[in-house]
Amino acid sequence: MAEIRESNTFEYLSVISAKLEERETVFLKGLKKRLLEIINYGQILVFSTIDVNKVAEYIGAAFNAPDYQTNKTRDRNRVHARKALATALRCNTKYSLEFIGSSYLGGKDHATILHYHKSTGDLIDTKDKDFTPIFNSIIEKFNLKYYKYNS
Repeated sequence: MAEIRESNTFEYLSVISAKLEERETVFLKGLKKRLLEIINYGQILVFSTIDVNKVAEYIGAAFNAPDYQTNKTRDRNRVHARKALATALRCNTKYSLEFIGSSYLGGKDHATILHYHKSTGDLIDTKDKDFTPIFNSIIEKFNLKYYKYNS
């Protein structure tokens, strides 16, 4: 390290201060980036005011499809149950679409969640006899919000 003279002390301290600020800024930017990743990928589950597991279990029982989250078949009851859960989570949590699909619906992608939400609205609009009464009972039982998908 170079010899420090009294006349250069102020300049030296300024350089050290700038380096520390630069490191602190880099650290804070990195911390902010990591926190956003944690939030976006659902590693911290503080964005739900509902008990997702209870809602999911109730939906499976209501549609007579207890394995709807993991079973990949396309029979009507399982598909309706997946649509109901995707819509309930989208309207009542701050989970990302990707997180809803990957964590609760067996690896579905974000576009599938959007499709489920839209088709839920279509089923409600047409008053589908198999879907609408069950979905309304889920909304009432758990005091959930529902809003129609807007493209």
